[in-house]
Amino acid sequence: MGNTIQPNQGIDAARIAAELAARQAEEAARREALKRATEQAAPPKGSGKPQGPQDGFTADATRTPVALDGASGTAPATNLLTENIRDGQRNCLDAAGDYLAMLPPSQQGRAELLLLDDGRAGTAGHALIRQGDSLYDPLSGQRYDSLEAFNASTGSDYRLAATVNGRDALKILSAPPGSPERQAAIDRAKIPDSAAKLLVAQDTSGTPTPTPIPTVTPTETATPPETYTVVADDNVTVIAAKLGVSVQALREANPDVGGLHGVRGEYIHPGDILIVPPPPPPPLDAAPEGSADLTASEGMVDAADTNLATYGEGETEETRYNGRCLEFVAATTSQANGVVDPILSQGNADAALYEAQRQGRLYSDFSQMPAGAIVFWDATGANGDQGHVAIFTGRFAENGDPIMVTTTGFGEDADGNPIVSGVQEMTLSELNGYETVSASGWMMPHGAETETPTATATPTETPTATPTETLTAEG
Repeated sequence: MGNTIQPNQGIDAARIAAELAARQAEEAARREALKRATEQAAPPKGSGKPQGPQDGFTADATRTPVALDGASGTAPATNLLTENIRDGQRNCLDAAGDYLAMLPPSQQGRAELLLLDDGRAGTAGHALIRQGDSLYDPLSGQRYDSLEAFNASTGSDYRLAATVNGRDALKILSAPPGSPERQAAIDRAKIPDSAAKLLVAQDTSGTPTPTPIPTVTPTETATPPETYTVVADDNVTVIAAKLGVSVQALREANPDVGGLHGVRGEYIHPGDILIVPPPPPPPLDAAPEGSADLTASEGMVDAADTNLATYGEGETEETRYNGRCLEFVAATTSQANGVVDPILSQGNADAALYEAQRQGRLYSDFSQMPAGAIVFWDATGANGDQGHVAIFTGRFAENGDPIMVTTTGFGEDADGNPIVSGVQEMTLSELNGYETVSASGWMMPHGAETETPTATATPTETPTATPTETLTAEG
């Protein structure tokens, strides 16, 4: 789903791993230098004040051994419901969060947190990160070709208990443990209760313990921003889609690169170094009372219904928008409002989601969603890492499930024909199932204040699925 852009080199798992290793080496050297300086000027033992726990995902919190029962001198094993990333007790869930948080937004949605069950009574499991065809152990820093290879190398007998999308995992671990927000994030990720309760904090007693960083007056330079190296055939839309960011954010992060801004006579060239925009803030919980975003758009609903009749399954132009969800929504918005909201001018639905979130126009409270709202899904393997977008009709199924107008083009049979084709009505829950992730939020389309962007260009074809593959969503 979303407009598909053929994959290119750019940021890949190997580059991320190399950058992470370099950062870890630099961090280790910095810690050692700070340790020596502190030891030289340290007061007598017992005279200092104890330091509080580190906040957030940090490799600087002192690691302590883990036990199922939290016996003296150990930290209790934790799970997705109870893990507290701010308690200073580092385990594999903390380490997995560290690694996921260091990935660019476009890579977070492609990575997966694997929850492993040890299978032996009274023994905690473990957490690994899967990227592509390899597994990464966040505690040891080692990569493995498979779970079998990991077990053979470590003498373990772990079995896969659950898989969590990287972005969903970060949202879960960032919410306060035991809070309604934590449970809601677990529910949105569709994690079974048994997996959420699985104790997966491996004993870290054999893992080297980093030296806590003493409290000193900051004199170090800030961490340099992440960068991207331009490759052949890149343009502003392609680069933004690769990075999972919006065109606007990419331009703002690189104000002096004329080739990104359409400056006449200026271009971007292979080898040019660009700054990667930072992740956007989280979606707003709800639109403020009286906001125009809470007003239904009957024009959007009428335009969506018209296009449903024109491009629906069995109609002459049934396949026109298959796999082109963002183009469909942009065209529908143009019909309803006379212009296309600039947010919908991105290269794919995932980038449009990023920009809606960056502008503070994305809301996560679906109970507020008015008719005509545009609903976004994160990039997943099910939608070709392009994200998805659909339109809320304002109507509900008998069970109260919101009904959406959506493009399809889901999977293909042996003859290359879509298994699910045309513009259709589906419930929010049905689309969550196709996308393998719950919707991220909704926004109301606005008119263009300063420009009227054109609808996105026809994308290249999405790789087709064979009849033996799991049904996937592409449009």
